[in-house]
Amino acid sequence: MFGSSKTEKIISLLLFMALFGSCTIFRQKHEYFINEALETNLQLNDSITINGIFDTGSSLFCIDSLIVNKLKVKNYFFHNISGVGVSSKKAMIVTDTLKVTVANNHYTSSITTVTDIKRFAGRKLDAILGNMMFSENMVFVSSEQNSLEIIKDSSAINFSEYKKLPYKYINGKLIIDAKIDIDNNLSFNGKFLLDTGFNGQLYLNKNLQDKFNIESKIKKKAYYCSTTNGIGGKSEGFLFSAKSIRFAAFKLDKIAADCTKDTTGAFARNKDFDGMIGHGILKKFDVIFDFRNQVVYLKPGKEFTKLSARPKVGFSFVDRTDLNKGFIVNSIVKESNAEKAGLRLNDEIVVFNGARVENEGVDFIKEINTQKIVKLIVKRGTEFVNITFKKSSLY
Repeated sequence: MFGSSKTEKIISLLLFMALFGSCTIFRQKHEYFINEALETNLQLNDSITINGIFDTGSSLFCIDSLIVNKLKVKNYFFHNISGVGVSSKKAMIVTDTLKVTVANNHYTSSITTVTDIKRFAGRKLDAILGNMMFSENMVFVSSEQNSLEIIKDSSAINFSEYKKLPYKYINGKLIIDAKIDIDNNLSFNGKFLLDTGFNGQLYLNKNLQDKFNIESKIKKKAYYCSTTNGIGGKSEGFLFSAKSIRFAAFKLDKIAADCTKDTTGAFARNKDFDGMIGHGILKKFDVIFDFRNQVVYLKPGKEFTKLSARPKVGFSFVDRTDLNKGFIVNSIVKESNAEKAGLRLNDEIVVFNGARVENEGVDFIKEINTQKIVKLIVKRGTEFVNITFKKSSLY
């Protein structure tokens, strides 16, 4: 329940500035990654221990709808929010002050978004820690540990080892300048959102695609369709390998790129930025986010020069063993061997190479990225279907 229309208008304005919507938490659309997103345990109101992700692509604190059921919230209202995808979604906005403890650091959230995080991120994720929560902090992300550390004393850091990358804070987003080389014939400068919640490398929005007619100029590409990438639901686009990306005096080659074909949604035609640089790029560095001074410090890690392998799986999925017995297929590449073998969106994978996935957990995720032959049993409605295919490059 919410009483003050004036206060609601103010909060609505804040929500508009902070349009929630990390693109694809835990994965790229064409290849499943092994839980590489920056997870951390946290406590809510000193009583509930939950699992959250550090997401610079979101500004507000967000919790799953199952978690809010454990809280006795008194003040709330409903508001439409959007993200990657073609639709918006009505979400509960809690205006009670919640206490959030992260790594023994105490924060409060007076505006908390409540939505079905587990629907697109899986059973393990309960909350999203947006960048506004750390507005007075420095946050260190280790390339080797893939861990999050809140820096209390920066005097021990040798900043001379890092390259300084300023960003602009626009409508709740961290925006940097970068140059993209699509191939030898097409290059452009643009403004890109730094998004640790997007586990891919590079995402280009529809405005950029239209401006440079990227789709017609890419010879090798793979089209996909997804159902639950994020808040916005259904999404379509194509995947390809971009020649390079340049920012802060760094140049990285052979970039896994994703270009949306969506004409609506928070990221399709956003005027503040041309696309996203995700955790797939940032994990190549030790990163320090200095939110107070709006600067990111970057130091190459051990995998800085490692090139991205061409994707081969051809579909992605979300772990919903909390509700069902398997993993739900939520994105599939058209004309991939997976699709040709009969795999469909919303299929529930219950068996992989003879083992039930509800028992295998993360081992299933590891194996599907390493095995050459994929053998699945999926549940489709009331039927069980056998799917077998050989992995091959998608483009």
